[in-house]
Order: sequence, then structure tokens, then C-alpha cells
Amino acid sequence: MESINLKLNDHNHEIDSLKHRVKEFEKNQVAIAELTKSVGELAINMKYIANDQNEIKTRLNAIEREPAESAKYYRRILVSCIITAVIGAIVGALIALI
Repeated sequence: MESINLKLNDHNHEIDSLKHRVKEFEKNQVAIAELTKSVGELAINMKYIANDQNEIKTRLNAIEREPAESAKYYRRILVSCIITAVIGAIVGALIALI
């Protein structure tokens, strides 16, 4: 009878230990679920950030190109003015000779 009580006591102790382990497992399971949800939200946020970054890059490229395009425009105007002045001087000199 005493051995049955000892075995029963051992089983009760093992059951308590298993209950404790299951509770820890459940806590870990909840933590894993929360972590999984957080990782999903992080992935979504990173996707939006990547889209915003691409939009900013596109806008920045346009802003960087604008001064170069303006410089080309003003350079063409300057060259046209110089050519016009040279041609005007030549024509003026030819008229003065005639």
C-alpha cells in the first residue's frame, strides 16, 4: 500500500511539473504569435517605406535634372546671342564697306 502511495505521489508531482511546463509553453506560444504579428506589421511598414523611398528618389532625380536642363537652355541662348552678334557685326561691316 505504501508503494502505491509513493507512486501516486510521484505521479502527482510529475503531473504538477507537466502542468507547469504546459503553462510555460502556452506563454511562449502567445509570445510567438505576438512576434509573428509584429513581424507581419513590420513587413507591411517596410513595403510602404520602400514605396515612399522610390517616390522620393524619383522626385530627387527630377530636382537634380532641372538645373542641368536650365543650364543647357541658357547655354543655347548665350551661343545664339553670340552667333547673332557676330553675324550682325559682319553684316554691319559689309554694309559699311558698301
